[in-house]
Amino acid sequence: MSDITKGSWVSQVETRGEFIRRPAESSSPVALLLHGYQQTAERFYQRLADAIPPAFEVVALDGPFPVPFQQPEGEWRLGYSWYFYSTRQKYYYIPISAGVDYVRTWLKSQQLESRVQKIIGFSQGGYLAPFLGKTLPSVNQVVGLHCRFRHEDLESPGSFYLDAIHGEKDSLVDPEMARESHRRLLEQGWQGTFELIPDLGHTISGEMKNRLTTKLESRREGRC
Repeated sequence: MSDITKGSWVSQVETRGEFIRRPAESSSPVALLLHGYQQTAERFYQRLADAIPPAFEVVALDGPFPVPFQQPEGEWRLGYSWYFYSTRQKYYYIPISAGVDYVRTWLKSQQLESRVQKIIGFSQGGYLAPFLGKTLPSVNQVVGLHCRFRHEDLESPGSFYLDAIHGEKDSLVDPEMARESHRRLLEQGWQGTFELIPDLGHTISGEMKNRLTTKLESRREGRC
């Protein structure tokens, strides 16, 4: 009986995603939207774009990794992911850096890398946002919606505000764990605020959008 051989190989597979841009003046600052797990750029843009002040060009793009999933009624839908992390095994099957590299490559291709000033991430996109922010030269604010900033991995403070808005009844991302991680980041030298919205689950509400608009307008100029 022949020996069984196990090995690995590397290949490049092209994926097709979409992006959306709300135009503004050519020199306008850019607000970048990062959707959540199994979501799309289009859906996140539709839910949040009207909360972004009109002075900003708004950009949203799909994550690099397609994630098909079946809806309760049986229909299949295509969403995307920025990375893959097992909460049970505490292990990254695909690291956050893969999502960071992907977004940076796309921004460079669109000549937007130096114009991004705001990054707004929902859930998984919020986890990614500060890591991406540390690689871009003009970011002055990251806002995470329903996410936990990973204080254990972020290390030295970035030169931007790190703000969080979270629902009190979020059943997917524990609000108290998110608050504690943000508190620890402040102890490490980061700057920003954490806001909790009463009776809100893991979704975007009108109140959350109003608070986001206020946050963005309060930090229009300058960096930390």
